[in-house]
Amino acid sequence: MFNRENTMVKRIGLFIFSFLAIALAWPHLFLKGQVPVDGNVLRLFYPDWAFLHAHPPLPWRWPLWNPYRNMGEPFLADPQSLAAYPPTWILCRLSSYLNFLRFWIAGHTLLAAYFMGRWMWRRTNDPAAAAASAAVVALNGFFMAHGTLLTHFASAAYVPMVFYFFDSDRPVKLGCALALQWLAGFPPFSYLTGVALLGWSVMGRPAKPKLLLKAGVLAMGLAALQLIPFIEFFLQSSRPVFLNPAMAASFSEPWRQLARMLFIPQWYAWRPQLSGDQAVVSFYAGPFVLFAAVWALWKGERRERIIVLAVTAWFLFSLGADIPGYSQIIFLRLFRFPANWLLLSMIGLAWLSGIGISLLTPKRWRWMGAALILVDLLAFAQYVRVPWFTPSYLEEPPSLARTLLASSPASRLYHSPVIMQSLERDTLKEGEDYLFFKDYLPPSYGMAFGIREVTSYQVLKLARAERFQKRLASEGPSSPLLRWAAIGTVITRNPGPGPLTPENIRILSIKNPGALLFFENDDRGEKIDIRTDEDGKITAQVNTDKTNTLIFSEISYPGWRVTVDGKREPLEPFQDALMSVQIPPGKHDIAFHFVSLPFWMGLFISVATGMIVWIC
Repeated sequence: MFNRENTMVKRIGLFIFSFLAIALAWPHLFLKGQVPVDGNVLRLFYPDWAFLHAHPPLPWRWPLWNPYRNMGEPFLADPQSLAAYPPTWILCRLSSYLNFLRFWIAGHTLLAAYFMGRWMWRRTNDPAAAAASAAVVALNGFFMAHGTLLTHFASAAYVPMVFYFFDSDRPVKLGCALALQWLAGFPPFSYLTGVALLGWSVMGRPAKPKLLLKAGVLAMGLAALQLIPFIEFFLQSSRPVFLNPAMAASFSEPWRQLARMLFIPQWYAWRPQLSGDQAVVSFYAGPFVLFAAVWALWKGERRERIIVLAVTAWFLFSLGADIPGYSQIIFLRLFRFPANWLLLSMIGLAWLSGIGISLLTPKRWRWMGAALILVDLLAFAQYVRVPWFTPSYLEEPPSLARTLLASSPASRLYHSPVIMQSLERDTLKEGEDYLFFKDYLPPSYGMAFGIREVTSYQVLKLARAERFQKRLASEGPSSPLLRWAAIGTVITRNPGPGPLTPENIRILSIKNPGALLFFENDDRGEKIDIRTDEDGKITAQVNTDKTNTLIFSEISYPGWRVTVDGKREPLEPFQDALMSVQIPPGKHDIAFHFVSLPFWMGLFISVATGMIVWIC
């Protein structure tokens, strides 16, 4: 009984110490009540959280359709929405984005640290080595820099769990871990994890490939509720399977920059400038981690030497464009950002540092080494690399949003091509830049307040939406596409060079904007009375004195259905983008609604797989 109570006290003490270390590593978040903000938070993660907060997933109601981005697109089918990720089902119900982010950062950091520590404990049976590895994986510069990228952060957190269950030959738990990593929302990290596991299984025991196959099949079954809709979404998008060479090499890590981040202690204090997005290319392990890794190479066995070779190869892959022929290797063109290979490098360094610590003698040197690693990483975490704001910065709608919602809540906002180009080109540096950026509703930020957009930030843009937007850009303000898209406000800029500033922003209001539902031949005899307007559903009563075409101003996508007086009618494309149906003369009740058969099929497979796992 005494031993059991003593073990429980140690576990509680370890948890408290771990949480204190996390709070010290994220002082603005946990001690000052602020949230980190960059362009990804404004354009992607905060709007998605706000949408989920307003539409939390329920067994009988899932957020399948998003009417606010790009004139409508699937929501749950997009991995970055996090709508299919089980922890989000609970966390999206929290009262504020601040509380959500605190649980998100703390939970995934503890997850990564716990399984990295268990993995090292299993290999060395040394607490100091386990503590050192846990600190490296949870507090390294690459992992922490992804704190603003919620999907990257969560997906990276599962890598130690995946490797631990693979190393301990547990196919069911490995399959669950792989499924959760996929549902965490960043497919490139799942891809990199799969590459590492495949290499490990080939070089490991004969039973490893069979283990990986069983776990992979199980993972696909558990993740089917999101995986199958994602495949449909991907096929309907404009993104090719293999990117062109230039795009595949974007955000490569310059070799001089990588050398500085790898070998210069606390490099951010000396030269914080980076080539590329700091959330993608940042890296820091520190001199004590490198010393422990070198010690593992010197004193270790063949296994450690193989891992050193693998880590070196992953570092080289992160150079991307600086490697001759990188973009010509087809499997490297499945995703952008070669710097993502640093994820595997960091896991390898966490492993090697733990092994190196375990090989130190006497015992007190091991704990001294672990402590030095922890202190060094905590010191690097104190550098502020993105602006931090109070939650009100995100949550309070700017005046433009309030004006649009009050004047024309059903019409859409259109960011002109020149604005989109300026937003892609200009970088945010000072706090004033972020205030200006927010005030003029950058693409997708308006979604957080229920503002519909024509052109939005989206990695997987639907091909129909992209073609429509290109036509709109080429035909100009006299095009009927403005009315068909229900555009009520246009954000553009004065012509001329230079960055985007408040002085050269122009906000244009469109007189008599189009409606979400309209007749192709709109005479005085046609009437439309919209009864309900929900995400993935719109109903109306219409009246026409002749056979007419009724158009629904959202992008056509598989799964949309229409009924006229309760009878299902065929949907026809309108202008290769929108949805339409033929309406006979008279008064009729119309309903457009979205039913995703791939999702319900995937949900059935996921539930069935989960029940089989539970029973067996």
